[in-house]
Amino acid sequence: MTSEVMVASNGAGPRRRLSDALDVLAAHPWLSLLASLAGLLLVFPMAQASSGTRLTPGVDCTTGVCVIAAVAYVLLMAIASWLHANGELGWRRACVLLAAAAFVTRGTYVLVTGDLQRQHDVNDLSLMNGHQAYILWFVQNGLKLPTFDPYTVNQFYHPPLHHMIAAAWVCLQRLVGVSLGAAFENIQVLALAYTCGATIISYRLLRALGLEGRALTVPFAIICLHPAFTYMSGYINNDPLCLMLSLAAVLAAVRWYRRPTLGAILVAAAAQGLAMMTKTSGGLVAPVIAVVFVAGFVRARGDRACMAFGQFLPFLLVCVPLALWWPCWCTVVWGEPFMKILEQPVTSLQYLGDLPTSQRLLGIDWDHLSVFENWDFDSGAIEWNPAVALLKTSMFDEATLATSGWRLLACTVLFWSNVGLVVVSLACAVVSTVRLVLRRYVAPHPLGVACAALLFWELLAFFYRISFTEPFCCTMSFRYIVPSVVAGAGLIGVSIARAADGRWWVRLVRVLTAAFCAASALSYLGLGLAGVL
Repeated sequence: MTSEVMVASNGAGPRRRLSDALDVLAAHPWLSLLASLAGLLLVFPMAQASSGTRLTPGVDCTTGVCVIAAVAYVLLMAIASWLHANGELGWRRACVLLAAAAFVTRGTYVLVTGDLQRQHDVNDLSLMNGHQAYILWFVQNGLKLPTFDPYTVNQFYHPPLHHMIAAAWVCLQRLVGVSLGAAFENIQVLALAYTCGATIISYRLLRALGLEGRALTVPFAIICLHPAFTYMSGYINNDPLCLMLSLAAVLAAVRWYRRPTLGAILVAAAAQGLAMMTKTSGGLVAPVIAVVFVAGFVRARGDRACMAFGQFLPFLLVCVPLALWWPCWCTVVWGEPFMKILEQPVTSLQYLGDLPTSQRLLGIDWDHLSVFENWDFDSGAIEWNPAVALLKTSMFDEATLATSGWRLLACTVLFWSNVGLVVVSLACAVVSTVRLVLRRYVAPHPLGVACAALLFWELLAFFYRISFTEPFCCTMSFRYIVPSVVAGAGLIGVSIARAADGRWWVRLVRVLTAAFCAASALSYLGLGLAGVL
């Protein structure tokens, strides 16, 4: 064997093994996620950001974690470049590497974020209100329901699925000697699992649209590195579980459409019911599921139609009790109005109802321009425009991640690249909707496109509705409509699949996506490097 052949053989061996490993990960994503979470649990006790733990003398643990994450990013990019240079990358393996980048980003964020940082309605346990206290109730009372009106304590009115699971997780940790405070902070591991599970489900939904190649990798990259999935990974509240179950319900309905079996529709029923047992807003995906079911009934013929229609009763028998038992219990036992939602008083500093509608729709606070949401009530710097708040909270939630330097630059690039992608997704949604209405859509999966468009417009309409029916600053939060990321990215992918190679706007979308992903990673990695760089 010549030396050239030997070199080629030696080079092909590692590449082949690496490619095979990526193929295995692509074939078993759930096992890969469980293994990754298990690895994270091994280092989590060492990296409790709020406990002041240090990896080495003089080096804060958050800095060490971010350095490790940076090395991981470089390694992933090197692997992608190596495989691409040798023509062995492919879109499936590229998606595995994107998912790995998502896990690194979110895992890093979790490790550098305490359980009281950048949260929603989460307070110190000593205050006995908020999501932490709700979970503590179940910890201390053996998962029994509250013996008092849940509406009398802040956040106890939420359906209890997430809080019960979190309480069981805390109890399990306590059995192996983890302190109560650390056990509560480790609830973020559950949130990380939920957002990564939502990413896997999102991939399946993109594939259900018939996407592959660049039409798949571009929208999947947007989903993997979208900041909403990152900051939700550090939540203690019920939003991450609701997100995963909502997307799972849509995927199960799509799979039922392809093969309308009783088992498939029961999975859809359980996912939809459990989503609403986690948070009432889990019902936002119900119209999409209903459209899928109606399409399945219409498509069926004869005995098959009767069989498909007959499956609707088992769906209701499973879904309705899971979804509605909590509001029914609150109504029957405590006399609360059915599905009551607590409202803030109009005396709240967050109240926006006294502002003219024209100002809220079209006005911009030119005196306090920032890529971060304004929450300075003393100076009057508050957001009132739902569109502006939507763009800001989708990237940074309600936090200010940086005030100067390269970190602020990264956040600024992230914000404006996202604005560009939002404009593209709106254009793609309009075009797809018009083509569907005119029945000129010839894609292999028009029902999937119709569902993506319906979910996109429905969530956008819901956001604007609650922004005006519940006119408070905190209402204008992107966390209520995170599934729109999957719908919008999917519609971008559909449009890319339809476009001819070399179209200028496709190249523009690829550039925007690359800038978006890089800026997202830098913005959230920078949280652990504050005060160092």
